[in-house]
Amino acid sequence: VFEDKVQGHCTRLYVLNSTEKADVILKAGLDVLQQLGVCSIGHPDVWTVRREYILACWFLHGRSMESLRRLPVMQDKRQLGSLRVLNILFLVAYLGEPYLAPLIAIQMMRITVRHGLCAISAYSFAVWGMLVSTYGVNPLQGVEFAKLAVEMLERFDAPEWQSRVSAAVYGDVLVWTGQTSKCIEHLERARIVGLDTGDIEFGMYSG
Repeated sequence: VFEDKVQGHCTRLYVLNSTEKADVILKAGLDVLQQLGVCSIGHPDVWTVRREYILACWFLHGRSMESLRRLPVMQDKRQLGSLRVLNILFLVAYLGEPYLAPLIAIQMMRITVRHGLCAISAYSFAVWGMLVSTYGVNPLQGVEFAKLAVEMLERFDAPEWQSRVSAAVYGDVLVWTGQTSKCIEHLERARIVGLDTGDIEFGMYSG
């Protein structure tokens, strides 16, 4: 069964994440993505990141926030599986392979916009919001995507994603808008939810 195969890959990546270095985990994860036949991400440099960011902005050009809210629910199991793998790899890359993390964020956003919404879309929009806030000429666009990420959490009633989405939204985007005390409250709540739902890693990061 395809879902069982994806779950097996994800379980292996989680195990590697607790025992191996970042390069080992990332290689294994990128191999899985190639097996899924959905996307291929190499070993980028700063110029690759800038080029891909510009292309991603063109990809989104003309799409309003409202049009993103109206996207259909994702049905493609391969795309869902790819998002699950990319989700695992993002933090590993963010901490150990900084030029790879933006490409993972871009890929997550592209998959969501092309193939529809799901619970993981909340994290897709959150990490894209982080990227826009870092590289964009208008950081307020990052705020809009951060808010969209929170909407997705509520729409799909997905507490299992709350810790990681909150870490990105309130720890990396909205914290710079002068709402520090509000962000701290949300991060503390996300820490508790993360520990309750088993997302220990992001529960601790949220704290």
